[in-house]
Order: sequence, then C-alpha cells, then structure tokens
Amino acid sequence: MPRRPRIHTASAVDLPVAVAAALAVAIVVAATACATHVPSTRVAWPADDHHGAWAASFPDADTVRVTPLVRGVRHVYLWLPAGPWAVHLVELDQGLCAPDLAAVKAGPPLSDLAPTTALGADALVAINGDFFMRPGGTPVGAHVHEGRVMAGPGTRPAYMWDVTGDHRAGTARIVGFAIAGEDSASITQVNRPIQGNRHHPPPAGLVAFDRWYGDSIPAEPGVPTMGLRVVEREAAGGAGRGVVDVIAGERRSVALNGRRMALRATDEASTQWLGGVSPGDTIRWWVRLLPADGGHPVAEAVGGFPVLVEGGRGVVAEQQGVIPTFGEARHPRTAVGWDDDARSYWIVVDGRQAPYSDGMSLRELEWLLLRLGATEAINLDGGGSTAMAIRGELANRPSDPAGERAVANVLALRGCL
Repeated sequence: MPRRPRIHTASAVDLPVAVAAALAVAIVVAATACATHVPSTRVAWPADDHHGAWAASFPDADTVRVTPLVRGVRHVYLWLPAGPWAVHLVELDQGLCAPDLAAVKAGPPLSDLAPTTALGADALVAINGDFFMRPGGTPVGAHVHEGRVMAGPGTRPAYMWDVTGDHRAGTARIVGFAIAGEDSASITQVNRPIQGNRHHPPPAGLVAFDRWYGDSIPAEPGVPTMGLRVVEREAAGGAGRGVVDVIAGERRSVALNGRRMALRATDEASTQWLGGVSPGDTIRWWVRLLPADGGHPVAEAVGGFPVLVEGGRGVVAEQQGVIPTFGEARHPRTAVGWDDDARSYWIVVDGRQAPYSDGMSLRELEWLLLRLGATEAINLDGGGSTAMAIRGELANRPSDPAGERAVANVLALRGCL
C-alpha cells in the first residue's frame, strides 16, 4: 500500500468538549455519484513497451510519445488529428508512487501571480490551477496548503486532496472556531471581503485574515474587528494561539503580517462573542476545509470549474453556470481526473493554434477523461493559463502570443513519498 501523507492535527489548540463534538459530526464521510459511460482505453502499468501500449490504446493518434519520469509516473504526448488536439498527460499510479502533492500559491499576498514554471520549479510536475480574479491573481475558489486554509471557500468546486491521501472534487466548507476562555464563535471564511460577491456570498460568522490577504484590512464602519499578535501556530495547518492587541474602531485599519492576524465579526453571534473579548486576552483558533458533503479535512486544494466526471459518468451537461462561450467553444484546457484503481491523470490540451491544436470543448475534455478510465474529474483554469511544467521546464505550448502566462496557483507533484 502507498504511504499516506502525515495528518496535521489541531495540536496547538485544546478544544472545548462542545466544539470537539461539533467537529466530530462535521467530518462524517458522505458519498455521491451520478450520470454516462465511455469505454476506457486505459493503459496497463508496468509495460516494457510504453510507446507500444499507448499506441495500441490510441490508434487514432498520429503521434504518441511516452516518457517515464519516475517509477509510477509517466509523461504522455498525444497528437490526435481529429481535433486537431495536442495533449500532454501525466499519469500517476499511486500503487507505485505515493504522491507528495502541493497546492502552491504565488505570493503573499493572494493577488500575486507567477508562471507555472516558476511556481513548480522544484516539482517533478506542475500544472496551472484555479481561475483568478483580475486585477491580480486572487483565486476564485478555495486554496489550501499543508492543511492551512489560505483562501476560501466559495460556491465553486475544488480539487481536494485530504489528509488520508484521497481525492475529492466538489464544493467545500470551513469548519473553524475562535475560542476565548470557554466561549467560542464560528470561523466561516478566510481572507475574503465580508461584502462577498457572486462566487463568495457574504458570510455569517467570523472572517479570519492574515498576511495572505495583504498588508492590512481597512476599517469597516459598524463591523467589529479584533487584531491578534500570534504567539503560537502549527508549522502546518490552521490552528494557533494569539493575544488580542487591538479592538478596531470604525476608522482604524488593522495591520497584517507574519506575526499578526485579525478576526472580523459579520453576524449577531460573532459580534456578541467579540464584544466579550478585551486587549490582552488569549484567543485560540482552529480552521480546516472539509468537503461540503462530508469527509476528512483537506490537506491541499485548488479551485476549479466545472466537475467533468462523477461516478464514472460525464456530468458537464448537468453543471449550472457553464455558458456556451466557455463550455461549448474550443479552448486550451487543464484538468485532473482519477479512477477507482488509484491512478490519476493531469492533462493539458493546447489550443487556439491551428493547425497544431484547436483546443477542446468541455464535452470533448469529458470524453477524453472517460476514455482514459477516469471515474472522477474536474476542469481547472484554461485558455492562456494552460501550462504544464516537468522538472521546471515548460512541456506544452501556451496560447498567449507572449508565451507562458503568470497564474494564481499550481498543483504540483513534488515527488513520491
């Protein structure tokens, strides 16, 4: 069996009994499935003749190149004239390689951007991650690294790698608490403006802010805000302890840096809790991202949209909010898929470069993933952001005339544990 990633616990926080009980309920596992099957052409591993196995599975490919990277990981290039489509695919077999995955964010702050080759410079493989809001590079969806929620969640789904080493694709939620003495309030959002937007409805509860949000959070008339001097924080994960050093008034912003963070109340319950706290008080907190339908805490996550395959069936047609210019038109694409046999596929499809590669519609991308045998898959950001780096070198041909685009974050395979 492959080794599992180390589970990050809330060791920095001794949770009250009621809070611990709530957390136990919150991480009960649930499952879903739905909708259309395409016969798989998956290639067996190991195979002495890698090229021959893939060529036999893709007889419609004009070009097939297979490059083993490490045991259990191989890079496959396919050129399919029917598109035409130029496909770069990294296949990962968890039976042979226990993956060391990381969601790598440019910054701080969240608005920073960097090319995939830069963010994945030390990784075996990296692909571009989430869609991002302009100006800047704040990811639309959730971003989690080593258990620490750096942004999110939102209404869009995410690719999630949980603390047991399992994949998930779907919406997520925050389970978090700030604790003063025996009183606690829920943390429901991290590093998002309290006004919200179409991807992040206004939260009810406490919003946590740290240096990933920026240098400070501005004054918010009528919204109570607490500044904390952090005195203990987990090396990885979302637990910690701090001392209150400011209760901000309406005209006072709160500075943020590596030693300071802030909590902002957005509803009656959190406002009442914050009203009972004074400068000098000790605050403990615990924040984790969980799948919305139940499951284990998330260790790494990048946002995406839409879910492409669920329960072995293509579900693009069932997704809400997929407009024709995005879903039906052909564009460069990036996606992650996996099957029930511990095998995953990281895919980029070049586009907007006829006659080399036109790109794919979402239904065509769904078809490709089903053909590979994926039982679950999610689309990541595409267009000019689509990029794959192998050992820090660009593998595909990005569509922007200027070349590789700076992106918000990447999904990186650092190696095998």
